[in-house]
Amino acid sequence: MNYLLTGIRWKFLFIAVFLGFHPNLLPQNLENSSDFIKIDEKYFYTRSFVLSSTKTKSTIVLIGVVHVGESQYFAEIDDLLQRCEVVFYEGIHPKSVGPQSKQVEAGNELFPFTLESSSKLEISLDKIREEQLEFAQELDLSFQFHILSPKDNWILADTNSEDFAKSIQDLSHEELSLDKNPLEENPNDTRQMSPDSANSIQNKYFIRRNLAEEISTSSQKINSNPKYAKVLDALVKKRNNIVLKKLSSYLDSSTTLGIIYGAAHMPDFLTRLDKEWGYKVVDSRWIPAWSLTKED
Repeated sequence: MNYLLTGIRWKFLFIAVFLGFHPNLLPQNLENSSDFIKIDEKYFYTRSFVLSSTKTKSTIVLIGVVHVGESQYFAEIDDLLQRCEVVFYEGIHPKSVGPQSKQVEAGNELFPFTLESSSKLEISLDKIREEQLEFAQELDLSFQFHILSPKDNWILADTNSEDFAKSIQDLSHEELSLDKNPLEENPNDTRQMSPDSANSIQNKYFIRRNLAEEISTSSQKINSNPKYAKVLDALVKKRNNIVLKKLSSYLDSSTTLGIIYGAAHMPDFLTRLDKEWGYKVVDSRWIPAWSLTKED
């Protein structure tokens, strides 16, 4: 088994980052209610939020995800989504695809395009999909769109490929890479491995932890460092605008509305939902995306 990590840093921005009231939701300290991703000794987590407002009738369940995780991770997310009357989901798509079209099939949302910008930046979303699938397979993880298929009550709420290409046309490789990948500085740490290697299991969890740290660091940089304001606008804010515009017509319908999007989108969603409609976090839940240590 060969772990291919060259160039994975900026590509993971597309992977990672960017409930009706579930009976098992545990109250949490909401002082840091905008935290959206974390790592501890055992797991890499993303966070779901329950929000309510005195100005509207709908409850919002905001679910931040990474698109590669353990099957139990997606099972927990699916359980939350089943409690929502309407779900808004991400997926860069051809311009011809409508907001509720099933042409956007699971596993294909983000990936049938190569995007070129005026700065000669080329992004092959099809190649990103291949690397997601390879990453999942080699680290014994599952791919989100192989498990969570759009249902009849799911509404596609994302930009189309042409508009996305325009939004990234001024970005450079340097901006998208978010500085040098520390994994690439130590190539011996990402050595060739085979299924028969005595260290293969240990190495798998080493790679899992390093990628979890990479995703977390990149996501935090996008959301907190002014240096990456253009990246935040292109990858997060413009796409969140589409979700909130579609969401607005459902807010007075006394329903539970779900939003499932990349984890790095969460801070902007939380800020905008509060500013525009007075939504506050009333509960939240950390969901383990993948384990970082071998279980006995």
